[in-house]
Amino acid sequence: MNKRLAVLSIILLSAFAGWFFLVRNPGTQENIWLGYVEGEALYIAAPVSGNLAERTVERGAPVKEGDRLFTLNAIITDADTARLQAELDAAQAEMADLQKQRQRPPELAVSRARQAAARAEVVRTDKQYGRISILADKGFATKTQLDSVKAAADVARANLAQTLAEEQSGQLTSGRVDQVRAAAAKIASAEAALKAQRERRNEIAPTAPAAGIIEQTFYNPGEWVPANSPILSILPDDRRKLRFLCRRKKWRH
Repeated sequence: MNKRLAVLSIILLSAFAGWFFLVRNPGTQENIWLGYVEGEALYIAAPVSGNLAERTVERGAPVKEGDRLFTLNAIITDADTARLQAELDAAQAEMADLQKQRQRPPELAVSRARQAAARAEVVRTDKQYGRISILADKGFATKTQLDSVKAAADVARANLAQTLAEEQSGQLTSGRVDQVRAAAAKIASAEAALKAQRERRNEIAPTAPAAGIIEQTFYNPGEWVPANSPILSILPDDRRKLRFLCRRKKWRH
């Protein structure tokens, strides 16, 4: 009886030891992969405030690069563009005026005719002065007569100098160097402002910078949108990543 109990005890102990070994040391393992999608969204906003006039995409919609996304009300922006265009036109007109001759060709012809008359008068008064000078030397003309013809000759030369100056002035541009430089600077400034305004006009109606999916929309048409506030977000195709974690699952015998 005691021998049977001893053998039975040994069998039970062996069975327990085998079971314990299998539990603690499984014979088969399998890899289990857990993953998730990670993306870097692009937030699209406008640099100015305004009413959202149109939003052409909805959440979850696919978009291609260059697709129009939304448009803010362009009344104020277009008015500013027109104002800056007018300022540029005015600056260019000012420059053109500065570069024009003071006198037109017919007016220059009149100046040259007066110049010819003045030359003739100089010749006449010089001859008269020479004749009176000879008579004065011989005592046949008074000093008063000599002074009178000399004064007339001086006036004729002064008139000739004036007509020459008028012709030269008429051929010059009406602006001085500093005025022309100031006008050129005004044109450059107006052109830069107009270019920036046109770029802003494009920014209130942006297009998709890359292909992807509309991840979220934050404003609906008709709502007021503050400046630089995202109106929607895009999840680009090239900015989506799949991340995996590996975990071993143990199979027990």
